[in-house]
Amino acid sequence: MQANCDLPQREDRPDSEYTGFVGSVLYLALWTRPDILNTVRHLTRAFAGPTEAHKAVAKQLARYLHGTQNNQITYKAGDPMTLEVYSDSDYAGKQNNGRRSTSGMVVMAGGTYISARSHTQTIVAQSTAEAEYIALAEAIKETLWLRQLYEELELDDGGPVKVRVDNTTAIQIAEAVCQFEKTKHIAVRYHLARHAVTHNQIQLVYVNTKDNLADKHTKALDKTTLLRLASIQSGWQLKRTSD
Repeated sequence: MQANCDLPQREDRPDSEYTGFVGSVLYLALWTRPDILNTVRHLTRAFAGPTEAHKAVAKQLARYLHGTQNNQITYKAGDPMTLEVYSDSDYAGKQNNGRRSTSGMVVMAGGTYISARSHTQTIVAQSTAEAEYIALAEAIKETLWLRQLYEELELDDGGPVKVRVDNTTAIQIAEAVCQFEKTKHIAVRYHLARHAVTHNQIQLVYVNTKDNLADKHTKALDKTTLLRLASIQSGWQLKRTSD
């Protein structure tokens, strides 16, 4: 999916070939190919009636998968299974989804991907910081669940899990460093982030946008950037790919 691509609304004409393809790549995106998660999310919106633009993106995705078919998630024996989380959002998104922002999340264990998500936020954020804060709260919910699992498996080291965010204002809101007039309306449920920070369950760390692994789950990136982030996330050795 090309950077800055804005797909139109779906049509009311079912296409069985398109439906079958999207169903197949959805399975890949959820389990073994998180690098295509954002593209597949867009394609599923037109599941019941794809436009020609959706079909063109599906063909492009097929070529991308063919060119990277030998890439696989690599877990190395002996690496410490330390949890590390990346959170990001794409503020306001596209006009055809009501300008709702997109949340992206990546969870790493031992330096390799174990979980990722990409979805449209349920409310319309009124600022970039708010969108980032909402995405952070959603990522922390997954983090706390994984930490509980780690405790049951006796893998938890007792320290806070590092959650990397590329927005300093969102970090300040979560750490309650200062109050912002425009954040008073944020729903209480999103202040889970503040609670987790206060109780030393997570540690918020600033990360540059270009190094944020969750960035590719919020918007379409150019192929070079996508492959660079995906190789870090999944332990790939970069190979020549088709366009």
